[in-house]
Amino acid sequence: MDRISYKEDNESIELGEEEKEEDLKRVEEELEVLGPIGFNNANEPYVKFPEAISQIDLMCKDLC
Repeated sequence: MDRISYKEDNESIELGEEEKEEDLKRVEEELEVLGPIGFNNANEPYVKFPEAISQIDLMCKDLC
């Protein structure tokens, strides 16, 4: 999916050249929030989404 501009004063939704570098930083921040289910997360190993959901389910059951 193509990324869109965050600039509200721009009529076009396409990223400008000056915004592309800033957008790369935004992508990293968005993926970091996902934790181990995010792609390109260097802090923790990649976990496939269904596996992550299973782990969360087991953790919740253990807590209950």
